[in-house]
Amino acid sequence: MNSELQQLCHYCKTDLKAYEKDIEAQLQLLESLLQLTLVNSASRIEQLSSLLIFAASIAKHVSHLQVTQQIYQDIIEILQRHGEVLDPGLRFQLVRTLATLAKSKAPDFINFLPCYFQLFRCTDKQLRKYLFQLIMKAVERAMEMGSKVGSQCKSLIYQYLRSSHEKIAQKTLLLLVKLYAKGILSDASTCNVMSFCCFHENTKMKAIAIHFFLQECFVEDEDSDSSDSSSDEDNDTNEIQAVVSQKTKELWNNYKLTSKKNLRKRRQLERKISRICKSERRRKRKHQLNPKVEPPVSLLFRPDEFAEKLFLELKKKNQRFQLRVAIIQLIARVVGFHLLDIPPFIQYLLKYLRPHQEGVSKILVILLQAIHEYTPLETVNMVIRYIADHFVIPQMSANTCAVGLNSIRLLCEKQPTAIDAALLEDFIQYKTSKDRSVMMAARSILSVYRKLCPGLLPKSERGKLGNIRALEEKRALVSKSLSFDTVSSEKDDEESNSCYEESDSYSETDCSSSSSSSFIEETTSQSSTQNNAYDDNLLTQRILSDSDFVKLKQSGFGTISMDENPVNATISVTDIETFQTKRRRSKEERIASVKQGRKDRQKYGKSSKQKFKTGPTTNRAKQKRQVNGIVQQRRRKQYMQSLKQRTKRRK
Repeated sequence: MNSELQQLCHYCKTDLKAYEKDIEAQLQLLESLLQLTLVNSASRIEQLSSLLIFAASIAKHVSHLQVTQQIYQDIIEILQRHGEVLDPGLRFQLVRTLATLAKSKAPDFINFLPCYFQLFRCTDKQLRKYLFQLIMKAVERAMEMGSKVGSQCKSLIYQYLRSSHEKIAQKTLLLLVKLYAKGILSDASTCNVMSFCCFHENTKMKAIAIHFFLQECFVEDEDSDSSDSSSDEDNDTNEIQAVVSQKTKELWNNYKLTSKKNLRKRRQLERKISRICKSERRRKRKHQLNPKVEPPVSLLFRPDEFAEKLFLELKKKNQRFQLRVAIIQLIARVVGFHLLDIPPFIQYLLKYLRPHQEGVSKILVILLQAIHEYTPLETVNMVIRYIADHFVIPQMSANTCAVGLNSIRLLCEKQPTAIDAALLEDFIQYKTSKDRSVMMAARSILSVYRKLCPGLLPKSERGKLGNIRALEEKRALVSKSLSFDTVSSEKDDEESNSCYEESDSYSETDCSSSSSSSFIEETTSQSSTQNNAYDDNLLTQRILSDSDFVKLKQSGFGTISMDENPVNATISVTDIETFQTKRRRSKEERIASVKQGRKDRQKYGKSSKQKFKTGPTTNRAKQKRQVNGIVQQRRRKQYMQSLKQRTKRRK
């Protein structure tokens, strides 16, 4: 910008009325230049860029003029026509002035948001980052203004999500992910629109959508979603630099101590430092949801259809192994959360369960997530036997045996009756193993069955409390069978009496309503005594009517809360990995343990017997304090002197 324009900009902020004509003349000149660029995109670039900077700096003060409205419309038209062909510097300046003019006037999202989305086709990375930030802020403002403007903005974003251009579709998907994480667009409609991207032809789009539903970070190129560099991420970068600087100092010190310094060793050091930087960035860039936002898997309208479609996607052979594992993990998450049953999916997972398979511990965790309380006992028993045959055998190493036993323990916690007594006894025999990890895994299975189902254990392994619980289980089963027999006999007597006493005009509907009310009273009385638990025998006596289901919902039967859902207690790889006696600690943890040990510790050295010093120490006490070497040296000198004296005397 020229010195004259800078001075005019200063006068505009101080005294606008005095210099209004001069400012309007400059803005009219800018409008005429914009009209020329509509015809020819490469005309007077330097003069146009300086006037654009001038217009952007005084946009707040000149928003009431008609010229600014014409400039605003001209910039939008230029970017829509010649956006890809324009000079990169001029194009960036046009976008910046458009953003400042849009802020100063009343928001008109339908006009400038399509212009921003179309500019994602350009190859300029810096421009894409800036556009991503502008769209984020515009959508936030639109959602704050009201439901009407917010719905228009939503429909526009959904429209560009289905665009044929790959870059536009990717950026809109990343935009929706970011808005969902912040809680701006966190409703069920956005979640279900994004679910269609899991079946997209483009693998990158598919990977972004799958990692979003898994609530994980999607690692991309430098261009992709590095536009999230806001105030929150500036703090993260400072933390990353602090951690990296501590780790790199040690590497540089080790390099300086080496005797031979050459180019090869220096390059190796630089590669190590770059790996550390990347790992810290990935660790910090993990996709963290707002605590108020619900997980996206819970908002799916038809989870069974979604899981079945994803299972069909697995059968395609042109997919990478990492993407295949991510799809398997998402299916398991949906099945476990919504308590679905897809038997072919578990059989498909078993072919990946080999000890030599890459990432077998992660696949075991996925399998554990897919199995829940309502899966059939036959499938759970089949999975336990498969893991026992391939992992828990003497030919395998101790680590694989421990992983297999830990995974069986987690399966048995969900369904303890899915295992045979003979197989359980075989697992418990590993408690005498010499390897610590195998021994701890076998003992954990034993402790689980002592709490949940001690009747399956042999009497010698039950323990004192286990024997008491086994007796209580037997008594409960006997009392339940007796109560069921009495209830069935009473009902038969009542039905026979009612057939003789009732008239022919008694309708079947009245009969069903009375029986349903008596059925619900029985179930409610039993639920109060047994901590709101179902009696399966009563539920399977007859077919329930609609009124029965209404009353059961009112009484609170069959409701599965989110806290009681077993998927919320997420299983990680560390739960099934081997037991480690001493884990390798970081430098910070070691320093903290050293400082903690210094508290309330006595000083080194021998404590003096004399508590209160009354006088000076004696020569004998001083001799005791002297070092042995010094005392021996003095004695040696005395001995040597005596020898010399003796020789002199002899002579």
